[in-house]
Amino acid sequence: MQKKGHSVIIVEDNDQHDDECPNEYGNGQSKMSRSHYADKVKDLMIRTRGCELPGTYNPLVVGELFIEQCKPWESLVRRFTSNVLDAALFAINSALHHATDENTAVSLLHEIINPKLYDLRQALEKKIAEVLEPHKSRHPITYNHYLTENVQKAQAQRRRRQLKGVLQRIFGQKLLQGEYRYELDVNELLSQLVETTEADMDRYASYAAIDVMEAYYKLRACNMD
Repeated sequence: MQKKGHSVIIVEDNDQHDDECPNEYGNGQSKMSRSHYADKVKDLMIRTRGCELPGTYNPLVVGELFIEQCKPWESLVRRFTSNVLDAALFAINSALHHATDENTAVSLLHEIINPKLYDLRQALEKKIAEVLEPHKSRHPITYNHYLTENVQKAQAQRRRRQLKGVLQRIFGQKLLQGEYRYELDVNELLSQLVETTEADMDRYASYAAIDVMEAYYKLRACNMD
């Protein structure tokens, strides 16, 4: 689920451009830059706006994002269970034909094995629906402290990339090549760093919602793997 379960693979803006993500499972995953995804989330927030203060968001938005993001889960689980049952049938069929004659093998498959496998397949389908239903319809709920830790880590990493970009603009590429001596105006440096804050409150809220959704997805995907 961690690698193949996302509807949208969100990449950082400076990593690569939006394009279709190759997927051996055929889940229709797409790759999208964080800024592009934030624009989509911002539009969603505007459409579902309630009484939120500027810079905040409706918690239900996280639920909508998560439900959309985990859509491939059902097809992945069903494909996996189908492959397991097909492999079991192949193994049983091979064993029967090795140990018995053709008529006996066919009779056992028709009278006992196939009906039992059919019942097992139906039971698995029911269990899959039961396991996935909370992720498809309920509002995200967790009391796991790793949610806030993951959110804070994601925000710290993004802030680090932003500050690194500012420092590179001021000092140049030599900053990354080791010790570098430079006379600077500390107040000017602080001003440059402060200017990296997001003035668009809706966009700021969209980034915050994405951070929470990704952290929640990570928790739930770990439980599914």
